[in-house]
Amino acid sequence: MADNDGWGRRDGGQDPYPQWGQAAGGQPDWGRQTAPQTAPQPGTPPGNTGGGSAGRILLVVIPVLIIVLVAALLVWKWDDLFGSGGDTAAPGVMTSQAAPSTSEETSPETSPETSPETSSAARPDRPNLPSGAEPVNEAARGNDPTGDFNSVYKSPPSGDNYTSDEFAQAVRDAFVAAYLDNRETDQTIDVRSPVTGDSYTMTCTDEGSYVHCAGGNNANVYIA
Repeated sequence: MADNDGWGRRDGGQDPYPQWGQAAGGQPDWGRQTAPQTAPQPGTPPGNTGGGSAGRILLVVIPVLIIVLVAALLVWKWDDLFGSGGDTAAPGVMTSQAAPSTSEETSPETSPETSPETSSAARPDRPNLPSGAEPVNEAARGNDPTGDFNSVYKSPPSGDNYTSDEFAQAVRDAFVAAYLDNRETDQTIDVRSPVTGDSYTMTCTDEGSYVHCAGGNNANVYIA
């Protein structure tokens, strides 16, 4: 049996009562307190925290946002950078031209020398006038080609009967106005004389190369 050292401890055995301030196993503990161990949360890898997870999310989200922005910019500027692949209309687009107006609203009184729309090919360009017919306007005096009812002539004076140039021109203007209204070359018109102020009835007959208007005081006017 082992000897007792007087303190209740046997030689060669473990001291059942550790010394004050000394941890079991013989290592001295000079007033140090051991920090309590906390168990890791379920689902969290050891040594990892919530801040690390947020960082990884940002590393994924930021590149995705950059790719989306670049793709949107390419779509917006695609035509400017690479041009359009479709056919484009020519800058000068052909438009249909309106047919020339055939309005017949022009009054011969406002432009006595304006020729009406006649078929000059159907009428001769040189009238076979009666002997002694005198030219009245510039077209007749200049011997211009006829067929457009723009050349005016009158009969020469006979006794007390005299046809003035002004009345002959008024007869021509009245005839052209009636012709433009119904396209007839045989007309009966009332003409006011600029000289006397009176109105006279004139009967106009188509003679082929000219129109003969007779009436009033034996007045004779020829329009070619």
